[in-house]
Amino acid sequence: MNHSCYSFRYNAFLQLPSFRITLSTLYAVTSLTAVYLNSLILYSIWKNPSLHKPSYLLLANLALSDLMFGAFAETLTILAHYAYIKEWSTKYCYIAAIAHVIGHWLGSVSLYCLTLISVDRLLAIRLKNRYRSFVTSRRIWMVTVPYWVGILFLLLTLLLSNTFYYQKSILLPSLVFLFLTTIIVCYSMSFYSLKKLTSSVSSSSQQPQNENGTFDVSQYRRSLNTMSLVMSTSLLLYLPSFCSAVTCALENAKDFHSMVSYQVLLISDLIVAINSTMNPVLYLWRMNDIRKRVKTTVKRILRREHRVGQEASS
Repeated sequence: MNHSCYSFRYNAFLQLPSFRITLSTLYAVTSLTAVYLNSLILYSIWKNPSLHKPSYLLLANLALSDLMFGAFAETLTILAHYAYIKEWSTKYCYIAAIAHVIGHWLGSVSLYCLTLISVDRLLAIRLKNRYRSFVTSRRIWMVTVPYWVGILFLLLTLLLSNTFYYQKSILLPSLVFLFLTTIIVCYSMSFYSLKKLTSSVSSSSQQPQNENGTFDVSQYRRSLNTMSLVMSTSLLLYLPSFCSAVTCALENAKDFHSMVSYQVLLISDLIVAINSTMNPVLYLWRMNDIRKRVKTTVKRILRREHRVGQEASS
């Protein structure tokens, strides 16, 4: 039985019930962990005025996209697998279409945020003490909110025009190329500037950090290394999906469908979903401010639950 809508095809040959149940279980685990961890990150940033800085606002945007990916994109993917197993071809088509739009939307936002973070790190080392007056929270909102809204509107327009796959194959690679080029250039320039600054500090026998509000080289180096690690991890987790998508596209062009290639594609999509959990883990591991605030938040929640439990039992 075959059925298609919005370029999403149902094929009974690819039903794979046991395989899809396993994937759905893993999606459920990654979804819950992504929502929980990213909620802690966002709540900690929101409740602590000391973290209301432009760099942390960019981090909050990235955490929000990861939270929404876990809450919506992964949940819809589970529903799509369930509909496929139940042979609800029409429901599968529409659920898969919505899941793809949300997934591409949030994935695009994540990459955009990583791009802005790379630009932010470059501006920090280039502007030094002028950074705080140039990069403000207001400007961060001005460059993030329009993209959140604009890319969603564009993807929905493409979906309703019934040319989603065709237009997406042009739009998304173009955006990915633009963002990746910007990220590579910005991080290369940042590390080069850091090397020059470190050399000049060493040759002049100055401390990299002092108490007069000057640029903190050691803190910047750690921040740059942390965000480079986040970016590298994201790209590493997205790479299998990209390779699998290219392979399946070539097979579709030849009207040849490989069961193994299709299964690898589904697994690579799951690997992409793991990125939403990996990012907050990296924040907690590498960023002392975030880790301390999250610990305080968790302790506060546990104390509140303990107090409520005591009141209920008394």
